[in-house]
Amino acid sequence: RDRLALATAASALGVYDWDLVTDVLTWDARTRTILGVPPEETASLAAFYARLHPDEHARVGALIAQACDPARARPDDAGRPTGTFDTEYRIVAADGATRLVRSTGRVLFAPAGEGAPAAARRFTGTLRDVTAERALELEARESTARFRRLADASAAGFLLGDAVGGLTYVNDALLAMLGY
Repeated sequence: RDRLALATAASALGVYDWDLVTDVLTWDARTRTILGVPPEETASLAAFYARLHPDEHARVGALIAQACDPARARPDDAGRPTGTFDTEYRIVAADGATRLVRSTGRVLFAPAGEGAPAAARRFTGTLRDVTAERALELEARESTARFRRLADASAAGFLLGDAVGGLTYVNDALLAMLGY
């Protein structure tokens, strides 16, 4: 437990567990913080959807349903049927700001038997606020695009290489200087 607590804290992961038989949803403190749910509020699907961006409701709901569908289940390492959930979605914070969250989870199924189909029993996973990471990725893409526009329009020759000596970019001006 100590290692798990240390690992989830170090990676800023929140943990959730949904007992699909009893419909009891449990969130750890970090999940509550990420979703903006106070400790006194009961964890529930309704509380989750209240924070989920309205444009995400149908898509995330469909992904949850797919993860819980025994027909889509695949065997895990131990051969047990499991469903998977892996997506990013927007939530709306109490201050109205939109945040981006990445969630991954597994659905465990009761095995089929005696004519009964497999049934989803438990949905467990993690979530993490990736808003800052995605903003940095966007900033890097925009910076690269600005550089390329500038280099493409320049009369000076430009080239970029990677760490192993491969060329990743050569502008037309440099190609012309080299006779290509």
